Amino acid sequence: MKTFYSLLLMVGISLSGFSQKNITLNLNPYFGGQALTLNQNYVNDQGKTTQITRGSYYLCDIKIIHDGAQILDLSQDVYLLVHADTTSYSIGTHNVTNVEGIQFSVGVDSQPNNNPNDPSFNVTNNANPTLWPNGHPLNIQNPSMHWGWSSGYMFVLLSGNVDTDNDQVVDKLFEIAPVGNSQFFTPITVNAAGVNNSNNVDIDVFVNYAAWIDGIQLENVNTSHGSGAYPTALINNTIPKSVFTAAAPVSVPEYDLSDLISVSPNPFTNSALISYQLSAFDNISVEVFDVTGKLIEKKENISTSGTIEFSPVSVGSYIYNFISNGSTIHTEKLIKR
Repeated sequence: MKTFYSLLLMVGISLSGFSQKNITLNLNPYFGGQALTLNQNYVNDQGKTTQITRGSYYLCDIKIIHDGAQILDLSQDVYLLVHADTTSYSIGTHNVTNVEGIQFSVGVDSQPNNNPNDPSFNVTNNANPTLWPNGHPLNIQNPSMHWGWSSGYMFVLLSGNVDTDNDQVVDKLFEIAPVGNSQFFTPITVNAAGVNNSNNVDIDVFVNYAAWIDGIQLENVNTSHGSGAYPTALINNTIPKSVFTAAAPVSVPEYDLSDLISVSPNPFTNSALISYQLSAFDNISVEVFDVTGKLIEKKENISTSGTIEFSPVSVGSYIYNFISNGSTIHTEKLIKR
């Protein structure tokens, strides 16, 4: 009995060290190294001008890592429906002091449904959405995020427009929505330390929408809902492509700009003409180096399209780089004979 009371005392002391904190999860949308704004032009990993017009997804099975790797399990209490144009989401008031990270899963779980208004005992992903309270993320949404009882919810819904003819003007709609159960359920851990401000804690997580569509030829997608090739590719990018991170994406992907930049002739005898169409980029400059790494020529703040003539004195090999906003977007070799 003495040991029992001592244990209770220790637990009481431990719990008294925590305080009630309002926890907010900030899901900051990015496209590659740029903050995402809906309906704005970006360039995907294949060099295609791309717009995101809607980005929505579910998060569930949420757990807060806090105060020496302790776990606050909110999996039965909190579901989030996240939209790319909304950053901050309250996940309640809880007894924590220092938040060290967060765990969650993309999608809607297939555990027994805990909705007190639904006596069916169907798993959450296949339960009746109309029985959730009005305003609940799992109730019917407009536009819809549900594909019917047997299929369940759209785990992610990503739609936009893409350029198909390389004129840097988007001209075709795409929409991808993974729908499924356990095969699409994706658990994530992000070691994002919370920022304390009085009785509030903010957890910042960065969401890279470009990583979700990495490797997908958007011009071929049209509308693809379900468990086909495109939805599967999107959801399978979540972990290996680091869609969710604790720091803002800073690297610029290696763009395939071979259709937008050309050199003629190459090799050349007197001069080469570098033609380019880069209207999806800004703050563009060009640098040319010789094989020793010496800077031979540099042009800054050039127009987004045009032709550059390169006429070096000496024969040999040269490297030119196109740079946008301080990051190299294209590199190619030039040879003078």
